[in-house]
Amino acid sequence: MVVGEYTRKIADYVVDFGYGDIPQDAVEHSKLVILDTIGAMIAATNSSYVAGNIIRGHVMEQSGRGEASVVGRGMKVPATSAALANGTLAYLCDVESYHVKAVLHETAVVFPAALAVAERENLGGSDLLASFVLGIDLETRLSYAISPTGMYARGFHPTVVAGCLGAAISAGKLLALNRGELANALGLAAVQSSGLLSWESDVTEMSRPFGCGVAAQNGVKAALLAGRGFGGPEVFGGKYTVFDAFSGQAHAEELLDGLGSRFEVMN
Repeated sequence: MVVGEYTRKIADYVVDFGYGDIPQDAVEHSKLVILDTIGAMIAATNSSYVAGNIIRGHVMEQSGRGEASVVGRGMKVPATSAALANGTLAYLCDVESYHVKAVLHETAVVFPAALAVAERENLGGSDLLASFVLGIDLETRLSYAISPTGMYARGFHPTVVAGCLGAAISAGKLLALNRGELANALGLAAVQSSGLLSWESDVTEMSRPFGCGVAAQNGVKAALLAGRGFGGPEVFGGKYTVFDAFSGQAHAEELLDGLGSRFEVMN
């Protein structure tokens, strides 16, 4: 894989980043946002939400090694399955935190992914929080870089498109991926990104939160595969980029703008 400038700088930043690099106000606000997201997930475990019952039943049927918890079920499933279920729950009630400028329900993707991997790896709260902040930062900047309005114009849901890569960053940090592995994880997440806005025609509204669950699952899967040596493409430069695919616009400089000094979780 030929690693481009933006991918290299993002991977360098993620590897070098630690809990101590987060300003105290961002730490406290992140805790509030995480609690808010947990609240949204718990609300969705109410039996009146049919989609929540279905998705939890699905991952229970598919379960293998018990690695991470499914909210409201008292059970553990593989991390990818937990990310799918909990990501769906996090956006099901549509009450979680929202980033207005980037047009993202990013906590519904990043937090379930980070939670699943942190539990799988038996890591603590500071590791979870640092990976969450990183995932939010990348997802937000990626939405800016691709253009949220541009994605909507093409029928894509920015939360799901950008969220898959944000989830991969969170998961990759928790898995302690090296620079090359993180670059591969970003590429593998990008080739799994989708998020069609056609869920607007779904009267059941089940496909709307399902997109967040899939993005969380695919981000975790990308990081796990990259950690095993699975290669991925360069997606921020070259012939075929995420910018060409999802909006036809390229504002790649947004990927690095204020990285390390502006923490998007505050927004």
